[in-house]
Amino acid sequence: MQSIGRNEACPCGSGKKYKKCCLITLLPTIDDLAWQRVHNMHRQLVRKLMEFTAKKYGVTGYNEAWDEFNLWSNEEAFDPDSQLHQIFGPWMFYHWSPDPEETELGDEITAEMTPAEIFLEEFRDQLSDLEIEDLEENLRRPFSFYDVLECKPGSWVKVQDILTEEYFTVIEKMGSQSMTTGDLLFGKVVTVRNVTMFDGLAPIVFPPQYKIAVINERENYRKGGGQITAQGLREFNLELLEIFWDIYDSVTNPREPVITNTDGDLIQQHKMTFLIDNIDEIFEALHSLDFNDSKEDLLEDADFYKNGKLKSIEFPWLRKGNKAHKHWDNTMLGHIRLEKNKMIVEVNSKERSKKFLSVLKKRMPKGWQLKTTVIENSVAKAGKEKKSSREIEQAQKLKELNESPEVQELLTKTIENHWKSWPMTPLPALNGKTPVEAIKSKDGRARVDALITQFERTVKQRSVPGQTIETFQKLRERLGL
Repeated sequence: MQSIGRNEACPCGSGKKYKKCCLITLLPTIDDLAWQRVHNMHRQLVRKLMEFTAKKYGVTGYNEAWDEFNLWSNEEAFDPDSQLHQIFGPWMFYHWSPDPEETELGDEITAEMTPAEIFLEEFRDQLSDLEIEDLEENLRRPFSFYDVLECKPGSWVKVQDILTEEYFTVIEKMGSQSMTTGDLLFGKVVTVRNVTMFDGLAPIVFPPQYKIAVINERENYRKGGGQITAQGLREFNLELLEIFWDIYDSVTNPREPVITNTDGDLIQQHKMTFLIDNIDEIFEALHSLDFNDSKEDLLEDADFYKNGKLKSIEFPWLRKGNKAHKHWDNTMLGHIRLEKNKMIVEVNSKERSKKFLSVLKKRMPKGWQLKTTVIENSVAKAGKEKKSSREIEQAQKLKELNESPEVQELLTKTIENHWKSWPMTPLPALNGKTPVEAIKSKDGRARVDALITQFERTVKQRSVPGQTIETFQKLRERLGL
C-alpha cells in the first residue's frame, strides 16, 4: 500500500497533518501500565454498555440490530453465544440505531441515535474523562478492513486500513497470536490516551486473496473524487457489512469449485462406447489423432492375436497447442481404446464428446455405431468407494508414472514456464488485465501484491515441483513490487 506523507492531511478527516494525528498511533506504547489502565477501563465500560443496552432495548432491540447486522438475510434470532458476538456487540453499541419507520421498540427509545450516544447523553456526568474519551473515539471511528503488515505475537500488530490508508500499531495481546503478515482483518481500531487497540474484530482472519474485493470497493468509492475518510466510512456502514459477509461466507462456507478443462469447458467425464465393424479400419482412420507417435510406434504397444491380427490398442487424442497455456506444445483431448468389435473413448467434457463425434464422421463415415454414453461428474467419481482391480492397477501405474524423474522434470518445467508467462496473462482478478498492465496503477499494484502474497502463503503450506517461495520473490522483483 502507498504511504501517506507526514505533512499531508490525515485520512481520518480530523483536518490535522498526518504527523500530528494518526501517525502517532504507529508508535507502540512502551508503558504497559498505561495500556493496562486503558484496557481495564474499557472492559468495565463495555460491561456498563451491555447492561444499559440490554435493559433499554431488550430482546426486541437486540433482534432488530442482529437482523440489520446480517443484512436481513438471517432467519435466526440473536444468539449471545454466537462467535460473531465479539464484533456484533461493538457494531450495535456504536453504529446501529433503530429505524423509526420499522422499529417495534416503544416511543421511549430515541430513534436514529445509537445505544452509546444515548448512554453518553444520560450518564456523561457520572463517567470519567477516560470513559468519555473512549466512547467518543468509538463513535468517531468506523469499521473497516485492515492489512496486517507486521506482527509480534502476544504484543502488537501493525496494520493499514485498506480503505482510508491510515497506518496503526495496535496493542493486541491475544489476537496477535493468530495473525500473520498478509492477513486481512475486519473490525475497528480506536486510540485512547495514545493506546491503540481493536474494539470489535471478526472472529476469523481472512486470506490475502480477499483484499482484492476491498481494493475494488476502494476504487469504486473514489471514482467520485476525493480521499476516503473515517467519517466517510461511517456513512457506508451497510456497504462495508455487505463486503464482510461476502468474504466471511466464502471462507466459512466455501462453494464447490467449478472445475473446467483448458478449453474452459465444465469438467464432466464422458465415456462413449461404439460398436465397430473392423478394428483395423478404425485404427487406420484415427491413429493420426496422436501426432506425437507414428503408426508403427503405436503398434509396438498393441496386443495381437496368435495369428498376428490386431486385438487391442490405445492412444491419446491430441490437438496442437493449448488455449490456456501458450507454452504447451499440445492438449490431450481424450483417450481412445480399440478392442475387438468395440471402441471406448473417454473425454472430460460434453463439448469434447461432440467434437469427437464430428471428427469420427469425417474420418470414418461408416463402420461404427454409438452404443452408449456414460456421463459422470468429477464429484460423483471421486466419491466412489469401490474400484475394480483394473482401476486400482491403472491408478498405481499412473502414480508410478507421475513420480518418475522424467515426469517430475516435465512437471517442473511446465510450472516454471507458467510463472514465467504469468505476468503477461490476462486475469479475472485483475479485471482482465495482465499483471504487467495492472501494476501501472496504484490499485492494480495492490491487487497484484495480494495475489502474490496468497501464492506465497499457499506454497509454504504445500510444496509443488517448480514452485517455491523463490519463484514469487523473483516475480516481485520482475514486477517491481
